[in-house]
Amino acid sequence: MTLLLCTVLFCVAFAVASLPSLNDTSTHSLDASNCPSCNTRTLWDILSNCGLTLFACTWTAIHPDIPGINEGIVDTAFRRLLLMFMAFLAPEFVVAWAAWQFLHARRAAKKFNDAFGVQQTKSRGCCRAIQQKL
Repeated sequence: MTLLLCTVLFCVAFAVASLPSLNDTSTHSLDASNCPSCNTRTLWDILSNCGLTLFACTWTAIHPDIPGINEGIVDTAFRRLLLMFMAFLAPEFVVAWAAWQFLHARRAAKKFNDAFGVQQTKSRGCCRAIQQKL
């Protein structure tokens, strides 16, 4: 949410600069002809834009577990940055991590149901074949 707010505030200046004034009859454009290096993108510009876009996408896509009781803000931020870094470098690890969490959540739910005698609800016909295979 903070990243979205910063992006909107950053773009407001460009939007305001491109709007014509109320008393003006001619249209204005942002002229970059007096800046010789403004009409080309350098390798650093391209790489930094790609890196920031990937960082923003992975930061919002990764949803880590709820922090522990004794886990502070710094630990939580470090864990999230570590997961984001892993997703940035090797997305297949994130898929494996999600599958591992799913299997452990299913095992924990089964242990809970067995311990407290909770019966599973009847499934619909389309899901019954899937549950029988599991």
